[in-house]
Amino acid sequence: MKNRILTVTTALLLTAVAGQQALAEGYIGGSVGNADIEDESDTAFKVFGGYRGANFGFEAAYHDLGKPSETQLGMTAAIEASGLELSAAGFFAASSNVDLFGKIGVFMWDADVSLTGFPTVSDDGSNLMLGFGVQYKPTQNFSIRGEYQATELEIINVDFDTNILSIGIALHF
Repeated sequence: MKNRILTVTTALLLTAVAGQQALAEGYIGGSVGNADIEDESDTAFKVFGGYRGANFGFEAAYHDLGKPSETQLGMTAAIEASGLELSAAGFFAASSNVDLFGKIGVFMWDADVSLTGFPTVSDDGSNLMLGFGVQYKPTQNFSIRGEYQATELEIINVDFDTNILSIGIALHF
């Protein structure tokens, strides 16, 4: 009985994957925007690539969150962070050339924290990353997308809320 259930489940999954393959496409792109780490912000960018079917896909990205800093009493504190994102995405066609999307994944990051007069402290970790956005495809092979993503960086046992707002382009193949 267990073998039949396994066989039927596998057949259904393969059918679903084969159906997605007919509509599947890969894409690469880049975006630029603003990374806000605990109310201090800097210019951020990311390079991404992914693979999507009609409604679901996967994406990988490299993020550079810039180096947000704050100066008080003649001392400057700064956080320089970057990392890799691996996420699953869901897509909803709002029209023939506009998609809404949501993403959930993991953000594996490295950060350097500096304070004037003290040695730089480095830390790394991984945290949940959530995001949503809109994508406009004026042609079959090109899209423009706006996106918001949020994560938390736990640097030296202190949580830093991190929000990224970006606009970018993607090439589809």
